[in-house]
Amino acid sequence: MSDTQRSSLGRAKGLGSARSGTAHWWAMKVSSIVLLLLSPFFMVGFVYLSTMPFDAARLWLAHPVRGLVLMAYLLVSLWYSYLSLHVVIEDYVHCPKVKLFSLLSLKIVHGALMLVAAYSLIVLAAKF
Repeated sequence: MSDTQRSSLGRAKGLGSARSGTAHWWAMKVSSIVLLLLSPFFMVGFVYLSTMPFDAARLWLAHPVRGLVLMAYLLVSLWYSYLSLHVVIEDYVHCPKVKLFSLLSLKIVHGALMLVAAYSLIVLAAKF
């Protein structure tokens, strides 16, 4: 962007676009659409599983399609949570050190939750 197109405040601060907002926006939109498509399956499955004994529920989850859909739902919902909280931290935390710590903590916690969710489903379904 040339200096003639910038405002005087923009020239004084030297700030411009970070050029990463479009990818983040697309990731949010795609993950929300995936969640909309997978949510009915998750809700029906949750109601169905809550009425079953434990061994029958494990057998139900051992079906490859149902297990993969449930894993996709959990991972996409955690990814959407990460993206949403990332935006909140970037917008409302103003201290650079606190922002950095918060973003790193957010990434570590969500990564750990994704690993635990995937591992739990694999172990639960692999028993049969």
